[in-house]
Amino acid sequence: MTERGEYTCVVKEGASGKPFLAFEPVGQEPIAFKGRTIALDLRPDVSLAQAEELARQIRKLSVGLAVTGGKPSLRII
Repeated sequence: MTERGEYTCVVKEGASGKPFLAFEPVGQEPIAFKGRTIALDLRPDVSLAQAEELARQIRKLSVGLAVTGGKPSLRII
């Protein structure tokens, strides 16, 4: 079973000040993602400007996220 959701990619800063990418739901979240933070950690040498450009490219070229496997009612805790 595959669940899909529409997400947008945004840049956030961690406690250390380093940027990372976060994927935030635009519509209804798939059950498997419900209440979870989906993030992409970047290399330590990635600048805020580079992270912003990467997020822009992801928004431009992708349509959402998917999770495959398990039962439709799977909850990740």
